[in-house]
Amino acid sequence: IHAMAEIYDDDSTEAILLIDTSNASNSLNRDASVKNMKFTCPPLAKYVENTYREPSNLYIKGADRGYIKSEEGYTQGDNAAMAGYSLGTRPLIDHLLNPEIYALQEAIQQVWFADDSAGAGKLKALLLWWKEILRVGPKYGYFPNPAKCVLIVKDPKDKKEAEELFGEYNMEFTTGNRHLGAVLGSTQSKVEFVTKKVEEWVEDVKQLAKIATSEPQAAYTGYCNGIQHRWTFFQRTIPGISELLRPLENEIRRTLVPALVGRHVSDDEREVSALPVRCG
Repeated sequence: IHAMAEIYDDDSTEAILLIDTSNASNSLNRDASVKNMKFTCPPLAKYVENTYREPSNLYIKGADRGYIKSEEGYTQGDNAAMAGYSLGTRPLIDHLLNPEIYALQEAIQQVWFADDSAGAGKLKALLLWWKEILRVGPKYGYFPNPAKCVLIVKDPKDKKEAEELFGEYNMEFTTGNRHLGAVLGSTQSKVEFVTKKVEEWVEDVKQLAKIATSEPQAAYTGYCNGIQHRWTFFQRTIPGISELLRPLENEIRRTLVPALVGRHVSDDEREVSALPVRCG
């Protein structure tokens, strides 16, 4: 997330293409993946080869529904699935890092996380990179779904050019979009994205405060171990949003904390309650 944000701020970046794939983990070419893994990571290759030597059974929910054979990709939930998929797509990534293959002066900046790939650079260069993924990707079992792909155009003035270049692929054109749980793009898009999330979290806090009136310990546990991590993730990944979180803090201060302790609390007490438990 942070790498992509830095790339977005780079002066050489005109647009970022976020790629979505169809049934990614179940479509990767298993044979090619294992063969390549023998060179890139031999210890894991032996484990994966033993695990996936024979097709696994995927059971269909319901009585007498039977099962289907899984002959491609990696089973979600398998301990080796994430590493296996990453190593399986590594040859494709390395191929795309060679700009001469698709007639570019320099490589597109890429960030990959499992099947979520993103490329950034000049619009015309990005188009060549995109076409190369469409051409080579299926050989590795990587099938981009253009209808679910998003092109983030940095300067609204370039949007018309972007639509002319990428129009045939029926993808979405925008100035900001969700990326790996955070948001990437213009300041306005970040404000809209975070504001909508804050509204949802405020409602969650109100519901938790109702529970706290009768079950304060359960509400406190739910807050510490669950609900608060929704916005701490945003705080780590989206800079400059403190003021946008103000309505959330107001709701916590006004309803949740008093409900937990059973009385009104002062501003000083609120400041103390915001400290980590390790601070006593």
